[in-house]
Amino acid sequence: MRTTTPTSVGGRLLLPLLLVLLFSSHIVRASCTTNQDHCAVSTANTCSTTATYTTYTICTSVTDPGYYLDGQVVKPCTNQDHCAVSNADTCSTTAFPATVCTYEELSAGTAGCSAGKEIKTFVECEDAVAKLGRTSSKTFNECFTTSPAIERTGIWCAWKTTQNHLIFNSCPLTTGGVGYSAHKPVCKDTCTTTSSASKTICTSVSDPGYYLDGQVVRQCTNQDHCAVSTANTCSTTASYTTNTICTSVTDPGYYLDGQVVKPCTNQDHCAVSTTDTCSTTTSSASKTICTSVTDPEYYLDGQVVKDCAAVADSSTRTCDSTGASGIQTVTCNTGFYQSGTAGSNLGCSACTNQANCAASTPNTCATVHVLDPLKCAVKGTFASGASADNRCTTMVDVTFGKTICTSVSANGFWLDGEVVKANNADSDGDGIPDAIERACNPKNLYCVAGRTSQQIATADSDGDLIPDYLDLDRSVWFGGGGGVVCLKLW
Repeated sequence: MRTTTPTSVGGRLLLPLLLVLLFSSHIVRASCTTNQDHCAVSTANTCSTTATYTTYTICTSVTDPGYYLDGQVVKPCTNQDHCAVSNADTCSTTAFPATVCTYEELSAGTAGCSAGKEIKTFVECEDAVAKLGRTSSKTFNECFTTSPAIERTGIWCAWKTTQNHLIFNSCPLTTGGVGYSAHKPVCKDTCTTTSSASKTICTSVSDPGYYLDGQVVRQCTNQDHCAVSTANTCSTTASYTTNTICTSVTDPGYYLDGQVVKPCTNQDHCAVSTTDTCSTTTSSASKTICTSVTDPEYYLDGQVVKDCAAVADSSTRTCDSTGASGIQTVTCNTGFYQSGTAGSNLGCSACTNQANCAASTPNTCATVHVLDPLKCAVKGTFASGASADNRCTTMVDVTFGKTICTSVSANGFWLDGEVVKANNADSDGDGIPDAIERACNPKNLYCVAGRTSQQIATADSDGDLIPDYLDLDRSVWFGGGGGVVCLKLW
């Protein structure tokens, strides 16, 4: 019988162990020299610390098409969700955050997800239910306002356990919501954000509720101040194609323009507007309510600013209502004068040449300096019931519908300023012709026999600002008193 010494036994045991250690060491060292496929620049002899990639060196740069660098690791770009047409092997150059979530079901009867965990779109609700391994026999996407059990809940996305239905409620209660015994709320669990470099370029999107932003697929979002949106349907209105269609607006100061929410704006020519309150007048629903108008040529019709009716041959006008009957004042163009009556038929008529005028100024209406007809009665007496400050003491220039005359040659007529008058014209009806009274010298008590152009001036013997030839309140007697009367002496 052979005796085995401990040394020989130890030798037999140590040799295989040493071989295993040497082989294992060789394997580790060899694996750390293996570069990752599609890596442009590797860190030599340095193993990656990323799980499942520890047998490869660290990669610091990737240039091959269709691949990107994720930390220390080379990865292939994948197609974006909801992309109809992708550029194969071409990673997107657009930097955009893409959030990827995992989902969980809560117990039936739970009132809803915790804050920030809610799933607020039907599309994400569908994705979440599918990722949880559920296959629905029927889906519901609506605002539940008629079902007593559902309308009281604070749940957005839920799985109905009794019938395998997907339930998306677009208008859950924000406060006071309760659970429903047959509903399991579906919520976000954990979410991570990845960069666009991990995805291929997308060139076409056809899935409802998504749109193409350059190279990137994005989900349409609800418009601000929209009360009811059409889920998963992007607006077709230019500049709003990144938002869902809005079908109802209730926020004050906003209105619905087709598919789009817009703020009400103040009306032009409105002096005072009601802030953040859109007009209830259908034709002006995009404007705030107006309560005061001061601009000429406009008036307030209920809540709305409107134009005054046009007045031919005028430069400006004011009004208080619609149509010709609303016109209150008018400024006529050169060559036209005011005719008609305010509130009825006020307008502008063309001035015509005066009879017996030798030379007229074309397109220029003449004016006459007369007593203010608003304060005087016939022949300059006090208006009935008028007070002393309402006497005929105000002169005004009145356009009387004739062009300016600059020369008179007809026998029996003379030129009074811009106006042709007959020699026997008597404007104030005092029996003394205007031609005589206009020639009076206020320093004398009689009228001169002849007239010169310098003498034809407005004489005002009693200083009441009314020319003598229009003045009837002078005392008709000599020797002082209330003024002097010019008499024709022959």
